[in-house]
Amino acid sequence: MATLKSFTCGIICISGCNFISQTERNEEINQQKITLEDVKEKDQDSKDSGSDNNADKSVTSTKNHILASCCSDSGKYLALSDDIKQLYLYKFDAEWKIINRRPVPRRCTSLTFTSDEKYVLLSDKTGDAYRFCIDDETHAGELLLGHLSMVLDIVVARNDEFVVTCDRDEKIRVSCYPNSYNVHSYCLKHTEYVASIIYIKDHDLLVSGGGDGKVIIWNLNGEALCEVECKTVEESFLTDSPMAEESDSYPVKKCVYNNKLNLICVCFYNSTRVHVYKLNVTDGVIGCDLCDVILVNKEPWDICCDSCQNLNVLQPVEGETIVVYNLVCQNDTVKAVKAKSETSDPWVTALENLNKDWMFFQASEDLPSMYQGLTKQKIDQNMKDYMEKKQIRLSGQKIPQPPPKKVKQR
Repeated sequence: MATLKSFTCGIICISGCNFISQTERNEEINQQKITLEDVKEKDQDSKDSGSDNNADKSVTSTKNHILASCCSDSGKYLALSDDIKQLYLYKFDAEWKIINRRPVPRRCTSLTFTSDEKYVLLSDKTGDAYRFCIDDETHAGELLLGHLSMVLDIVVARNDEFVVTCDRDEKIRVSCYPNSYNVHSYCLKHTEYVASIIYIKDHDLLVSGGGDGKVIIWNLNGEALCEVECKTVEESFLTDSPMAEESDSYPVKKCVYNNKLNLICVCFYNSTRVHVYKLNVTDGVIGCDLCDVILVNKEPWDICCDSCQNLNVLQPVEGETIVVYNLVCQNDTVKAVKAKSETSDPWVTALENLNKDWMFFQASEDLPSMYQGLTKQKIDQNMKDYMEKKQIRLSGQKIPQPPPKKVKQR
């Protein structure tokens, strides 16, 4: 699955084992394309052992792809982790340059940087979270914490005082950092997996989105301050009923936050819509109001907000892969207006040129979605009968017995 990442100087688009960085400096738009093969060539120059050469062959495999990525808040560092369990760290100075590469214990699900940008935190599919020192390549990953199920997202909060993780079993854990064996609180209200969490520094709040189709706003003590059921809110927001989709809920795929406009943007699995919510904080009362619903051509791969107050939607559509929406304030609300392809804005024009490179995005077209692995299997009839009998037993009632079978006498 292709992804988008925004940083202070621009935007990064990731597909397969490649990424393209588009930056704007001194009113000039620059694009840089990097593949993991570039790292392989540098490794071959510095290492001659046969084991390293074998590892390098796996890096260039066409099946390899980047699983997780993250930019630091300052835009100085970029972390990537791929399908062959390697962690890559890049540093930006006019362009991205690799600073180190190291193995990780398991396949990664999410990455984040600490606020002081000394460590990168990594969560994996077995439910563990590690931290790696950025400057010390020989530093082995330190185990921070563990869940009993797959960790899907990880963030740091309150200037590295806490690390927040969410998992497939509906739980959000707020742990102390770096002594993460001390659990500060749990956020327990979702009824399905929690796919995405974001920390809003200005208001010291957490926002989570889950497979139950809910977006919930929390404080760090685990108290739910506001809850939004996305499908129900949309049905009351839209006057054109044919736009509603036939589904029980909208399973959340990702949440992103625009700190200047106080907007929470949400995309969903198995849905072609993107919701834009306005976060309202008045005298300690938290509100979250739906401002706009964006309809795209196919289920988005990813969304991100950039420094130009734009919402960028990445979708698997040739020629219109990256769609830019201007977030415009109108009468105490916000509307997402699609940017015109024929525009004088050089930033949008450069993204349009990137849309023409469909070969870059094709590496992500056939990758399976995580959604099937996140949803819980429905209970079959035998298990349903067992659970019914168990409830009867616990209530002290007698389980009704079937009538005895008649045996034919010879």
